[in-house]
Amino acid sequence: MKRLVLFFFFFAGGTTDPGSATTCDTGICYYLDGPAQVANGEDICYQITLIYDPTKTSTLVNNITVYDDYPETQLNFISATGAMTRTVDRADWDLSFPGNQTTTRSDFLEGCPDLSTVTPASGQTAFYFKIKLTPTVTDTTIVNTIGVDIKLIN
Repeated sequence: MKRLVLFFFFFAGGTTDPGSATTCDTGICYYLDGPAQVANGEDICYQITLIYDPTKTSTLVNNITVYDDYPETQLNFISATGAMTRTVDRADWDLSFPGNQTTTRSDFLEGCPDLSTVTPASGQTAFYFKIKLTPTVTDTTIVNTIGVDIKLIN
């Protein structure tokens, strides 16, 4: 299994603006849209966007799983879009399930706005996943990891 990892920091006042990168030169790229910080007691909503370009990768879309590792000691899962599987501290969206091949930003998640600033280039497909978590601690920095697992077929 090959793993791509992106670190994202909540409450740290950093930027979450991946929206300027709208092309995917490697064939599989992912972006995170959400708040740089939220007030104590507010839910956290964010969106993971996977850009897939079959002309630039030999990986089939059905061999891709988008994941979100979040610290269960600091966050409680509330809800997410798609046909997600979840453990205590991880959400997975396996793209071999048709329900996860959501190519529109219209999936509604109560209390979460449309967050995506990423638009795929011509010939590329975007898949969108929203997740809503609630912090269980206050006045802290929370580190969240999103990424993509790729099943390698021999």
